[in-house]
Amino acid sequence: MRFLFYVFFFLINTSFAQDSFKPDSIDQKMFWLNKGKSKARLFVHFDKNVYSNNETVYFTGYLLNIDSNATKEHRVMSVALVRNADSSVISQGKFLMQDGLSYGNLLIIDKVIPGDHHFVAYTDRMINAEPEVIFSQAITIKTASDPPFKASMKLLEEKKITNSEKRILINVASSEGSFLKTPPTINYKYDGRNKSLIADNAGQTILSLPTNTGIKDPNLYLKIKNGRDSNFISMPIPQPKGNASVGFYPEGGSLILGISSTVAIEVKDPQKAPMLLKAVLYKNDEVINTIETSNYGIGKFKLLPEENSSYKIKLIHSSLRDSVYLLPKPKPTGLAVSINEAIVEDTLRATLRTNRPGKIIIRIHNFQSSYIITSFELKTTIQAIKIPLDEVPKGLTTLTITDSLHRPLAERMFFAHYSSTNQLNIYTNKQTYTQREKVKVRVSLNKPNDNAILSVAAVQDNRLSPKNLQDISSFIYLNDELKQLPQNLNGNALVDKNYLEEILLVKGWRRYTWQDLENASNKVVEIKADSLKFSGRLTYKKKQVTIDKVITYGGPNPYIVPLDSAGYFSIPSSQMIEKPGTKLFFLLNGPDRAKVNFDYQIKVNDPYLALNASLAKRYNPDAPILPSSLPNNNMLVLKNNERAIQLKEVVIGNKNGNIIGNACGDYICPYNILNCINHAGHGGNTLPKIGRRYLAYSGQPETLEYKGCFEPNESVFFRANPVYLHKEFYINDYKDPLEPAYFSTIYWNYGLILNGEKELEFYTSDITGKFRIVFQGISSSDLVYAEQSFEVKPKQNP
Repeated sequence: MRFLFYVFFFLINTSFAQDSFKPDSIDQKMFWLNKGKSKARLFVHFDKNVYSNNETVYFTGYLLNIDSNATKEHRVMSVALVRNADSSVISQGKFLMQDGLSYGNLLIIDKVIPGDHHFVAYTDRMINAEPEVIFSQAITIKTASDPPFKASMKLLEEKKITNSEKRILINVASSEGSFLKTPPTINYKYDGRNKSLIADNAGQTILSLPTNTGIKDPNLYLKIKNGRDSNFISMPIPQPKGNASVGFYPEGGSLILGISSTVAIEVKDPQKAPMLLKAVLYKNDEVINTIETSNYGIGKFKLLPEENSSYKIKLIHSSLRDSVYLLPKPKPTGLAVSINEAIVEDTLRATLRTNRPGKIIIRIHNFQSSYIITSFELKTTIQAIKIPLDEVPKGLTTLTITDSLHRPLAERMFFAHYSSTNQLNIYTNKQTYTQREKVKVRVSLNKPNDNAILSVAAVQDNRLSPKNLQDISSFIYLNDELKQLPQNLNGNALVDKNYLEEILLVKGWRRYTWQDLENASNKVVEIKADSLKFSGRLTYKKKQVTIDKVITYGGPNPYIVPLDSAGYFSIPSSQMIEKPGTKLFFLLNGPDRAKVNFDYQIKVNDPYLALNASLAKRYNPDAPILPSSLPNNNMLVLKNNERAIQLKEVVIGNKNGNIIGNACGDYICPYNILNCINHAGHGGNTLPKIGRRYLAYSGQPETLEYKGCFEPNESVFFRANPVYLHKEFYINDYKDPLEPAYFSTIYWNYGLILNGEKELEFYTSDITGKFRIVFQGISSSDLVYAEQSFEVKPKQNP
């Protein structure tokens, strides 16, 4: 077990910078408002977000915003792979969590249908019957194999078709392009409705779909089934012109007569996706300005509201109806705040404008704690202020200005202690490598006295899809606070200052939170904290056991299970921990052990299985519905230069058609390697034979004699799923020229402790093109995210 430590830096001590003004009850209400709400967060670093079948997923879980004592309540991290198309749990596993860190891996089996999926991760700590922390990561799964059949669809454009109806031609053929032996079954989902049909003998059918305004999801999703094989394809259906969703966000919160202020506008389509467009601003019926929104659907303009005038905008976009949108009505009196730069280091500068000078209260806070409170006499209509942020922690913070009775006048969000300096120094010994060449990477922290614990992945660049990217810094500092954000086009949101400035103009407008704050009270909050537990029961002929019996369970190290008088038992998760690939079995001791599954039955309740299935159906982060353009099932097949030629060998499988290992999970890959992680789940794998010698990798390659595997008789033993330790990633030098090396993850490391400079070494594979090294983790002073790229070129023949 690697040395683990927990870096604790996210708990903030409330401090006040104040004059003679006495702290008010607002902080008390902040406490009441947040009472019972967990601050703990879970982030999981996956090695990439685009996978293919038979690939291993490597990941590290980080428990954040929690003190070292509370981490002890989180002992297990569950990870489940969920298919988006039908919310099915495809695979799942449980992994040890210790000191707020969890390391693990899952295999994407050969039978996984390509398409969009996501991982759902959480720990065993439950609050009111729900996981205290939960994390979701979107991924795409491609395939290294050609599809079992060809499936495609296209929109039929005919003049006689009305705008209220669209026709789609669906075509299914064999992989060679001929007719299928039996017509395929097609299940389709559109506008929230699910229907099924059978194609004709030529594998074709035509769908007629209505196109109504207000459809939440305009995508057509198909599941095509032919025999035991299935594939998913999808396509956005053109919709009639609809209305956009438009939000106006005056800087500070309100328009005020006679006071110039910045107004931000956010425009989304009917599916809540940002819209890039132009708009015209009217004063009464006179055009006074033209506005343009960015790729994030956000624009801004200056406005000085005048009395007896109304303001509106008209959007210009071919997919929208002609509509006008009225700006909010200006207030006769009030205060406006203007911040030219909301992404700041150690000082906040703002300009206050008012038509009613007087006493105000300035508060710097995060709706959980106040860091600065000071009273201020506003004697002029325009006042510039400068606020040192020495006692304010890094991250999103709010400037709120209230009157003397603590009624909010203006509010603006900003980001404190922002730094564009890279946290890590990363140097590769070269910028360009050839296939199967050693890569050396030197890495160190920028701050000399810092310590860090990191995970690092070196992966093919196109296996990091921008639409699925998440990083630990942006997740905690931005997404966790502001929830669903527009996808940043540069990948890492926190390094894009222009993006952050736009976002804070519209996402930091949270007057409703003040309403919640005003209504907060010291009411009793029911909190039931618990942990998921393994339990079970021994019965005799489906009835309660009437005599004392003893059950043992475990893998290499069995344990005795105490039973109560009714045959019930529970097992601590600490006694369910096993090495990767190891299986747990329950055994009835004594002369009656052969009667298990006949007279005696042992039923084990794994609570994670039911919770995974439940979360897969109902846990769906609020994301905009994007066009799902996958009209052909060949689009998710890896390119030829990214995959090996599939060997056509006899596949040994079980009765369910799955590729097998023995009871210990042991197998031999097509290149005679024992438990080769590069071919886990491969169709050409076979079972090892006792006494034979095989090549094996355990840090270094070696030849071993296979000693065999104990295979319990499952009519006597009852199988259970353990909590796994992590599986090591071994670094392959690919010295065997005959073994293909098409690996998109060429390096993975976890629990990397960095307190100086370290050098990492690994090898490029047979895949050429751009690769990216990604570091994520936590240091003694901050969260850590950094990356470096290099190129791999084909090896030239001598």
